Amino acid sequence: MEFASWLAAWLKRHPLKEPDGYERIRYTDEVMARVRRLAHPVPVPARAAWPWPRVAVAFAAAAASLVLAFGALRHHAAGPAATPMVLAERQDDDATWLEQTMQLLNELDEQIDESSDSASGEEWIDDLELLDDSDFAASS
Repeated sequence: MEFASWLAAWLKRHPLKEPDGYERIRYTDEVMARVRRLAHPVPVPARAAWPWPRVAVAFAAAAASLVLAFGALRHHAAGPAATPMVLAERQDDDATWLEQTMQLLNELDEQIDESSDSASGEEWIDDLELLDDSDFAASS
C-alpha cells in the first residue's frame, strides 16, 4: 500500500471536521496575524539587573570603602613609616670617593704614604680598589 492510498483511506475513516460557522478566510487571517506578530515581536524593555543585587553591591562597596579608609587612617596614625631599604646608591665622583676612603683609613689607623708624588690619582684609585677587594674577600 502506498502512502497516498493509505492517507486517502485514513481521511475517509477520519474526516476533517470544521467547527460550525467557521470560515476559512477568517482562520487564514488569524493565522497570518499570529505569524506576523512572531516575525516582528514587540520590543520588551530589558532590565539591567534586579533591584536587590544593586542594593547588596552598594552595601558591599560602602563597607569596602570604610574598611580601606579606616585602614589608611590607622596606618597613618601608627607613626612614620620605617626608612626604606637602600638598594643602590649614586656613585660619587673619584675625588669624593678617594677623600672618604682616606678618612676611613685614618679612622682605622692605616697609613698610606701620601708624601710620594710618584703615584698618580689613578694609581691611588687602583690601590684603594685593590685594598677594598682584599678586605671584601677576607670578610667573606
